[in-house]
Amino acid sequence: MPNETQDLFKKTIQERGVDIDETTSKEEIFQKTAESQGFSSEEIAPFLELAKKTSPDLPTGFSPETGIPLSQSLSRGAGVLPTAVPITQQFGARNPAVEIFSGGINFGTDFGVSRGTPVTLPQGNWVVTEAFGGAIEGRRSTNRGYGNSIKVANTLTGETLRFSHLSRVGVKPGETLEGGQVIAATGSTGNSTGAHLDIEFADETGRLRDFTKSKFAQGV
Repeated sequence: MPNETQDLFKKTIQERGVDIDETTSKEEIFQKTAESQGFSSEEIAPFLELAKKTSPDLPTGFSPETGIPLSQSLSRGAGVLPTAVPITQQFGARNPAVEIFSGGINFGTDFGVSRGTPVTLPQGNWVVTEAFGGAIEGRRSTNRGYGNSIKVANTLTGETLRFSHLSRVGVKPGETLEGGQVIAATGSTGNSTGAHLDIEFADETGRLRDFTKSKFAQGV
């Protein structure tokens, strides 16, 4: 990886409170990054085993044991997307060739969806905490790899959702919104290899969790 990308990767990881250098292995980067998010050793262990088994030559979202897609089911993300689409990469999936800003691990859930698809908030009351709309496709490092991105917090629980790699952003920081409102359109900005929607979910303590297991994704 070019020196500029290496430096940006190291800076991004260190901003998460993770100390790394040139001798740090990918497994150690993952473990330290996960621990910085509050995961226990017991919770990390299964993902470390998966990381050791996964081949970086496999396409995103494919099982190293069988070579078939990890998710055969379709999902709308509990109404976030207007139609059912495949989950192309699951939370915790190892993909060091692509996930260069997060220690080789995907901390969101990726939905395969065409560019320009409207993104709708799930049910609840929300406040926009971040909204970045200046990314251009092809510039992978923009906004720490998120590209055009929106982060919202549930006003009742403090849980957060981040929607990334968008083509258009339709909200501003500080806006209060209700579930069912369209906030953006999908795209392929930032660290993205094709049009999709990435959703990161953090619980009330700020720990990153699997969006598909959250109450905001019931039915996924």
